Amino acid sequence: MPGSHRGTAADELAEVFARSDEDVPTRVAIRKGLIIARDYPTRTCTVRIDGVTDIPNVPFLHHYFPVVNDIVALQRWGTSLLVIGALNRTEWINYTPGWAANAGTPSLGDGTFLGRYHREGPDVHFRIQLTIGSTTTFGTPGNAWSFGLPVQPHASMQHACAGHCYDSSAGAIFSANWEIRAGNTALFAGWGHNSTGTAIVVGNGQPFAPGAGDQYFVSGTYEAGV
Repeated sequence: MPGSHRGTAADELAEVFARSDEDVPTRVAIRKGLIIARDYPTRTCTVRIDGVTDIPNVPFLHHYFPVVNDIVALQRWGTSLLVIGALNRTEWINYTPGWAANAGTPSLGDGTFLGRYHREGPDVHFRIQLTIGSTTTFGTPGNAWSFGLPVQPHASMQHACAGHCYDSSAGAIFSANWEIRAGNTALFAGWGHNSTGTAIVVGNGQPFAPGAGDQYFVSGTYEAGV
């Protein structure tokens, strides 16, 4: 059974439940809350109730991996809480990746840059799709690109993931590898090959000169650090 909360937060929690379920048995009383912080090693999180009361060190069930801003169902145990699951979790969450280069600064212009991710505990699954527009700029010629990740990777783990680049004017597809460096929130262009088999990194002019309609895709899984 989860341990009792003490102090002002516990008093406020008891009062919150007393207002809503005086005639409901203690172990089946259910309320909603908002996750505002979580700690995977201790399997606890901080939950906000009624928009004002923050309850720390609330344990969560093993089948649920909390993410900040989840709206969750809470079960009461005396003056303690247990998070039993999310009420608003979607399978995949949208995010906007950052875009940088090791020389010059790319600008999306009228292009589109889409990111989606799904988290299962420490594992983060992600997808990125960059479509070049007519006003997109690419940084200095010959540079290498990096894309932003949705969650910071673990500080001691390197990861590799795969992608491909589509040259719309030539109708050609080129494979490329990408590198997730330990603790770094960027996804770095790794080695790929151009049409002659020469090893290159993805960037402005590599594996082809980017233009409107060209697309870049990356997907993979990595271990989160937070």
